[in-house]
Amino acid sequence: MDRMELGRYLQEQRKAQKKTLKDMSASSGVSQPYLCDFEKGAFLRPNYDKLTLIAKGYKVPLDLLLKTFYGENLIDEELEIKLKEVLSDSKLSANTRKMAAAEKKGDATKKLIVELYEKLKK
Repeated sequence: MDRMELGRYLQEQRKAQKKTLKDMSASSGVSQPYLCDFEKGAFLRPNYDKLTLIAKGYKVPLDLLLKTFYGENLIDEELEIKLKEVLSDSKLSANTRKMAAAEKKGDATKKLIVELYEKLKK
């Protein structure tokens, strides 16, 4: 799914919930202009926090948004190996490791966790 398709999908989800952009802004914590642009596919790579808020507000899977903006370049096996490295790092708090290990994380979410970890490690 590309950004334009995702925007149309989110707009359909919002309308199916009988919500305006103002309603969605209030429920997601993201500004109306940002959501309007987002529904038009105007963002290249929004940050993880914004995607989390949008997923929650629109009641759609976060993984769908992450796949659209971050892709899935890592193969599953390589991703799992890197995620195990993250989980074994004793410098991370127990809560951080617990969050990274959550069973329901999709590949795009796992990839993002690994990417963030590798950036922080430098």
